[in-house]
Amino acid sequence: MGQHLAYLDRGKPQLSYWLREGRANNAEVDYVISRGTQILPIEVKAGASGSLKSLQQFVLEKGSAQAIRFDLNPPSKMMVDVKARSGDSVEDVRFELLSLPLYAVEALPLL
Repeated sequence: MGQHLAYLDRGKPQLSYWLREGRANNAEVDYVISRGTQILPIEVKAGASGSLKSLQQFVLEKGSAQAIRFDLNPPSKMMVDVKARSGDSVEDVRFELLSLPLYAVEALPLL
């Protein structure tokens, strides 16, 4: 997945990820890419299910409107409305989640 993402823009390969470290609330997003002025977090799951808590934390902290998940499910697009912890408070998090099968990584620039 990383190799495909690194060479999507045909330029110099560069990959970034996001990590938030805390005593009891670590979070990490596998890849972070930019599209114009938009920052997109990307999660990769080996199976058909998995938690989105790290994506939710990223969206809460960085204000992204969209996130991408690659997994074994068929393609889908949905709005995610959840509550996430931010320090001592709980805040609303809303973003569009684009889920794509693992093999569709090459289609990402077309979306």
